[in-house]
Amino acid sequence: MYGKGLLSFYSWDTALNFGVALAVAAPIANTSADWSFHTWYQNDVRSRDLDHFSSKCKILGDGYFAFPLLISLGLSYRYLKVDGWEQKQFDQFGGWASRSGRALFVGFPALLLGQIVLGSGRPYLGSDASYWDPFNSPHAISGHAFIGAVPFITAAQMTDRIWLKTLFYGGSMLGGWSRINDDAHFISQVLLGWYLAYLSCRSISRIEDPHFGRGLTLFPVLDSEMSGCGVIYRY
Repeated sequence: MYGKGLLSFYSWDTALNFGVALAVAAPIANTSADWSFHTWYQNDVRSRDLDHFSSKCKILGDGYFAFPLLISLGLSYRYLKVDGWEQKQFDQFGGWASRSGRALFVGFPALLLGQIVLGSGRPYLGSDASYWDPFNSPHAISGHAFIGAVPFITAAQMTDRIWLKTLFYGGSMLGGWSRINDDAHFISQVLLGWYLAYLSCRSISRIEDPHFGRGLTLFPVLDSEMSGCGVIYRY
């Protein structure tokens, strides 16, 4: 299953989608846009109450917590059998843990590579810290945004109920938001981390469910008069 997940994730389709995401993030990271958003949020939005809530949300993206928990739960699910009326609930929970752990596994190498290659720094280093400077600083993609999003996106992709999808997708942004609030990442870095998590989860969902839709897809729009980015969401 892990091998299939790697093949599904490391494909031309994933590369195209993440390439478009990089094209969207590039002007945010390499202009004053990142710093302007950072200044507005830190001066006009951040508060003591939000700091308290953020400290709880940060745990969601902590790799020392999420990796061993999800992977151990997923492996346990594969070797344990539960009989009785709780079988369905156990299968749903175990399947969620297994899929989340596999999504972390397939996406993590891309996260590390992207962090190092793009090479941008943290907000407290100054107004130009978001600029991409290859191999300079390993913070260009938020690890907390990636790790914290995976369990929620997995849950969202496992349900057909729109209100649950909305709830889970909203929850998938909490880990990344906490890093913006705590002045630890720029918004471009958080967006890249979240979208990498989405692509990782999508690769696993396609293996588990042959009828799983293409989901959220980014594509370039180019013609003689304009250029930009299009977005499609397919059920």
